[in-house]
Amino acid sequence: MPPHPPPVARNNDTMTKTILLLSGWARSGKDAAAALLEEEKGWHRTAFAEPLKACVARVTGLPAELFHTAAKDWPLPAPCPLYPTARTPRDLLLQHALRDRAVDPDVYARPVLQQILESPPDATEWVISDWRYRREADYIAEMIAATSEPVRLLRGRVLRPGVVPSADPSEHDLDDELMDIVIHNAGSISDLRDALRCVSSHM
Repeated sequence: MPPHPPPVARNNDTMTKTILLLSGWARSGKDAAAALLEEEKGWHRTAFAEPLKACVARVTGLPAELFHTAAKDWPLPAPCPLYPTARTPRDLLLQHALRDRAVDPDVYARPVLQQILESPPDATEWVISDWRYRREADYIAEMIAATSEPVRLLRGRVLRPGVVPSADPSEHDLDDELMDIVIHNAGSISDLRDALRCVSSHM
């Protein structure tokens, strides 16, 4: 497969954009941390899984909200012929993503980076709430280097005591990755807010 051309930034403004990649095991609090950054700090929020969720809802006929709420971890209402071993909507997402990435490893990173680079000049702070793979960070770093727009890429990890990860490989690709920011989530929103304040100087 030929290499894909880098995304082209739409504006020529010199304001630096910051992209924070948030990683962490499922139920560690990535979405909650991203929501706090969005609601209280004015960050813009996006996710690699947004186009994936839309695609899986379309091909399975399942309601899109199943993939955006706690229902993604509930049992499927009926077996899915496309992915017969899937037991939950989350399983469907993981299996469909695995299939798509086997064809195009950057299929989900590309549109997210394009969204950020084409955003208005004053949209300078972005958080991607579902970083799972080294490849995603490597792709974004490579494409940033190929643009003329100043972008700062930060790698972050949310840690929550008591969370037990699944055995799925997607949960463990970043276990040993070096991080710029570590957010210790003790469990409550108040604790998470305090943890974000502690690392805000690094963002």
